[in-house]
Parts: sequence; C-alpha cells; structure tokens
Amino acid sequence: MSQNDQKSSFELHSIGKIIVQEEDLLFRQMPDLKPPELVNLEKMVLVGWMSYVAPESRSGAVDSALFKRALSENAITGAREALWEVQMLPTPRVQQEMGFLGVQTTAEWVSTDRFVIKIIQGGRFLRFSHPALANYREAARRYCYHTFIPKSGLQLAKPIELERLGEVDTLFLPVERNLE
Repeated sequence: MSQNDQKSSFELHSIGKIIVQEEDLLFRQMPDLKPPELVNLEKMVLVGWMSYVAPESRSGAVDSALFKRALSENAITGAREALWEVQMLPTPRVQQEMGFLGVQTTAEWVSTDRFVIKIIQGGRFLRFSHPALANYREAARRYCYHTFIPKSGLQLAKPIELERLGEVDTLFLPVERNLE
C-alpha cells in the first residue's frame, strides 16, 4: 500500500460520515468564535499514562484526578503544570484508538517505571481554542475536520489530536498543505 493510499484510507476511516447536529449549529453561531490558526509547535516530551479508548468515549480515556494524584506522589523532573491529552486515531494498521494523558517536561529523558514517555515531533499544527471548548469538544472537532480543514487547503499530517487542558482548553491538529 503506497503512502498516499494509507493517508486517504486513514482520512476516510477517521472522519466517517458528516452528520450535522444541533450542538454543531449552536457552537458555530457563538459570537466570539474565531477560526483556528496555523502555528509551529516545537518538539515536546510528554510523560503520563496511556490506554485504549472505549468506542463510546472519545475523551477522558485516562482519569485525570487519578493521574494528578499519582503525579503529586511521584515528582517528574521539569514537569510543567498544564495537562496534555493526546488521541492517537485508528489507522489501517492500528485499528483501535489510544489515549494519553500527561504533562510536558523540559527534561530530555525521564527515568520512571510509573509513567510512559510520549514524544510529539514538532511541526505545523492547527490551533483551535475557545472558552467553551470543554463543553463543545466534539462540535469543535467536527468544525475543524469537516469545515475548516477542507476549505483551507490543508489535510491531516498525522493520525493524532493534541489537547492542552487548562483555563481555556486548546486543540492542536497536525496539518500539511493538500497537494491534490
């Protein structure tokens, strides 16, 4: 299977049917809604927990309260405060979605038997942030995938989604120019 065939298969597999819901319409009509923006993210070293995501739940694969307690009991060198949630989307090779919850660390290497290390390669990402993102997470994803990305001439570069959790949650999607 060529790389282009894999990419188009991934896109079809991960996006699926477009179904507009009432939540989507409410989200898109918010007066303070601004479009996503292209940003360059530097390489990140994340330390946390990973698990499979249940088919009925796209968010919260790892219990954040339990993770925070474990983090407070097992200090990680150079850990930053914000939590990062990473969704590794299903692909033709890996059929099940995986979730990761962790913190960014400034250390290049963390020796621990309680956590896993996830390295996010830097690159161009679509950044989407809104104060209501926590309440409209799926509507925001559908807006990015089905409206903004196709109209912007972009396509997903890798089968992952990053979300920085905090006062205002922020969604990051790796993108590249669509050359078709």
